[in-house]
Amino acid sequence: MNIDFSKINEIYGNDILYSCSDNFDELVENITTLSKYGFDNIYEVVERYPLLFLDDPEDFSSKISKFLMLLGEDYKEKLDNDMTLWEDLL
Repeated sequence: MNIDFSKINEIYGNDILYSCSDNFDELVENITTLSKYGFDNIYEVVERYPLLFLDDPEDFSSKISKFLMLLGEDYKEKLDNDMTLWEDLL
């Protein structure tokens, strides 16, 4: 896993790092779910929006599925061009 936790700490502080540690299994499972959709920048997304990846894996999977359907077939291109779209899931 290539997540730069120092970036998360810099942006969000220690509390989020503790949450990542406490919910590490969920974090890993949600990263795995997102990787199934073919994203190349997953770790960057995790570093920017760590709270999203701390959701219950079933809730996360459902949210991601619905979100990507709303974005359409070219969802990867849209999200690569505008990472702020991820904020809609928070």
